Amino acid sequence: MSTSTVELIALQYRFFAAHVVRARRVGASLVRVTFGGADLTASAASTVGG
Repeated sequence: MSTSTVELIALQYRFFAAHVVRARRVGASLVRVTFGGADLTASAASTVGG
């Protein structure tokens, strides 16, 4: 693996500042939680097409 590949993988497994946007009960014991935040938006933009 090249250094840039290792760095990309490490960035995917870091802590993100996020907040709960929505929580919706899907079943009796399942809740779908949607997170939002600037860190998540920046992360999604950097991994699209990558």
